[in-house]
Amino acid sequence: MSKLSITEPWQRALSSVLWIAVTTCIVLGLSVGAASAQERLVEICHKGQTIKVDVHAVAAHLEQHGDHVGTCEGPPPCGCGLNFDPVTCANGVTYANQCFAACAGAPEPCERLGICSNIFDPVTCNGVVYANECQARLACDGPITVLCPCPQIYAPVRCADGKVYVNACVAQCQGATGCTPVQ
Repeated sequence: MSKLSITEPWQRALSSVLWIAVTTCIVLGLSVGAASAQERLVEICHKGQTIKVDVHAVAAHLEQHGDHVGTCEGPPPCGCGLNFDPVTCANGVTYANQCFAACAGAPEPCERLGICSNIFDPVTCNGVVYANECQARLACDGPITVLCPCPQIYAPVRCADGKVYVNACVAQCQGATGCTPVQ
């Protein structure tokens, strides 16, 4: 019986072909993952530039960078609030909230993603206080009452009580007085 032997140059060639095949599979897999991730991008104004970020990163941008939902050019279209309560509509596009979807003429149905920011903009629903309207909508079917409508703008102020608040509106809603901007 003869033994099959592969010479060293052929071994190297087969090894190279195998590595190319594995690398191609990895690249294609990452490309498919990247393409599906692009389906859930939301426009935000980040440090004066309009960028698109993954829907899961929006809350961090709002909380940590003082960014806001929507483009940097002018006020939000249709007078939409900057509350972050993302929805994905029948066209496959994800919008920052239902108002932005309606303003863009997105086809119904639009499904809430249940990704809320931790920005404190308190509301009540059936007597329970929630951190914001998005979180209330996830847990309560009753009427929602906004306790203190403040913009999601990071402009810290220090007040007479010694506390620093995210902005003057929030400070006023909390009953703080004697507030001055933090430099």
